[in-house]
Amino acid sequence: MKINAVYEVCVFFCLFVFALHITDCKSSELTNASVSVVQESWATISNKWGAFPLKKIQKAAEEGEMSAQYYMGYVYEKGSEVATASDTSFPWVKLAADQGMVIAQRTLGRKYQFGIGAQTNFGQAFNWYLKAAKSGDADANYRIGTFYYSGSGVAQNYSEAATYFRLAAEEGSALGQSCFGYLCREGLGVAKDPAESVKWFRLASDQGNAEAQRNLGLAYETGNGIPKDGLEAAKYYRLAAEQGDALAQNNLGCLYYYGHGVPKDLSEAFNWVKKSAEQGAAIGQFSLGWMFENGIGVETNYAEAARLMLLAANQGNPVAQGNLGWLYGKGFGVPQNFAEGLKWCKMAAEQGNSDAQKNLPWLQGELNLANFNDQYQKAKRYQGGNGVPKDPFQAFEWMQKAANSEAQTTEVNDALYELGLMYKDGEGTKTNLLESRRYIMLAAIGGQPDAGYLVGQIYENGDGVSKDSY
Repeated sequence: MKINAVYEVCVFFCLFVFALHITDCKSSELTNASVSVVQESWATISNKWGAFPLKKIQKAAEEGEMSAQYYMGYVYEKGSEVATASDTSFPWVKLAADQGMVIAQRTLGRKYQFGIGAQTNFGQAFNWYLKAAKSGDADANYRIGTFYYSGSGVAQNYSEAATYFRLAAEEGSALGQSCFGYLCREGLGVAKDPAESVKWFRLASDQGNAEAQRNLGLAYETGNGIPKDGLEAAKYYRLAAEQGDALAQNNLGCLYYYGHGVPKDLSEAFNWVKKSAEQGAAIGQFSLGWMFENGIGVETNYAEAARLMLLAANQGNPVAQGNLGWLYGKGFGVPQNFAEGLKWCKMAAEQGNSDAQKNLPWLQGELNLANFNDQYQKAKRYQGGNGVPKDPFQAFEWMQKAANSEAQTTEVNDALYELGLMYKDGEGTKTNLLESRRYIMLAAIGGQPDAGYLVGQIYENGDGVSKDSY
């Protein structure tokens, strides 16, 4: 009996330990499942839950079914089955993301990035994208690349951007391929390699990526990384332009203007450039403004040219800024305004625009002359009481400004001479023969004939200081 009793106790103990072991294993499996990577596409999730009533999906979500949680987040964000509610969508998606669902992690990154259901937080967005990226999610890798490229939520690092763009590219992301191709072309974060850039642009282009198609067109147009081919350039520009890519539309318009790869057709050039400008592309606005300015493909219209140049100039386009400065200087399409013209030309010149740099001295000279004329005429009006009360003090003040103008003209010499006489006669100021002589001699040096006569008298009388010396 004792032996049987001991045996039974031993058996019971063994069964108890075995049961504990089984329980621990199950607990371990559940724990591992909660942190494991779950790679489910939206198509899979939608097929799984799309036919069920929302109440049943919500019940499953509340019980911890992560795909149901993600589905709930989706329907609340998109408003497909309920009223749109981003703040309700966010917690459902986060529940799924916390359980390791990759698509939910990426979606949560997007919500933080764009402030959908939560305050915009680039740091949080970066962290959630990074979780998804580590699981090989192509779109998350692409987005991490954009963060490193722009320095959003993380220090700008072109090398890291290239790493993540390449990962996305190799995983088949057209956006990643296009961006990595761009870095290869520009030599940002990787060695400059135009041929390598063409390879990635072509892969992305084959997937219909408009930016890659435009860049492939540019490679063919310029022969950068591939032999020049106008026909191929036009082909790829057109593919991108027909998708609405504004820069490709402008470039295609330029091909029609020059007749490269397509027959020369100014009407077609105008139409494509117009499409680009209507989308707000600065280069398109400049190109269309230039066509209006020069009557190419359309009747000359300086007012429309100036309007378009201003739009492009305000976006920082240096060619438009320089052209706008010229229009203000000439008074074409806008009231003539040398100060405004000089402002825009300086902006363009600082960006290296050679035409603007050439126009700066002309505009500065015209501005100086305009300022002088205005100041000199004011002085003469106050001096003679012409349209204003006679006021020798105002006359002196404005004559002094005119005489000190930077304009190198005979009119400035006249102002110097007039100011010398005002100092001599005490008109609007105290008599000061030293200042009088100084201004009259400056006028004489500039070629003012009456001043030259007075200087002669100064030297003839020997002192040039006393009143009698005049």
